[in-house]
Amino acid sequence: MKPNASQFVEAVASRLSPDGQTTELGFLLKDGSITSVQFPAPAAASIMLNIEQALGTLFEQQRAMLKGRDPRTFFTLGAKQVVKVQGAVAQGHPVVSFVLKSNVRLDFLLEPSAVPELIEWLRGLETRSHKPPDAHN
Repeated sequence: MKPNASQFVEAVASRLSPDGQTTELGFLLKDGSITSVQFPAPAAASIMLNIEQALGTLFEQQRAMLKGRDPRTFFTLGAKQVVKVQGAVAQGHPVVSFVLKSNVRLDFLLEPSAVPELIEWLRGLETRSHKPPDAHN
């Protein structure tokens, strides 16, 4: 790939078709042009995860280029802010949903055997979050 600064993304916008079934993302490029991508609205979360997976691959490539040094020390990464956690059972399987500040909802189907481990981890996290800062491990 040869970098082309005029093709850098400046902004991203979205819109729905009149029937709500198709989503379009519009990417405003540095040169002023707009590139649009359409997909079925129900696929939005999967597409977002695919993009994150591709970015994860880039993260590993950066790590290799930096000879094992952590790319986060050079390139900042932002964690997603979860504003709501919900749970349900769908067709006999536990589902945990995370609603992000961006209003994206991510649903995760859990193996039933993973539920006790998740509960234990959350209890430990809650306990550690109530300790004074110098007591954190």
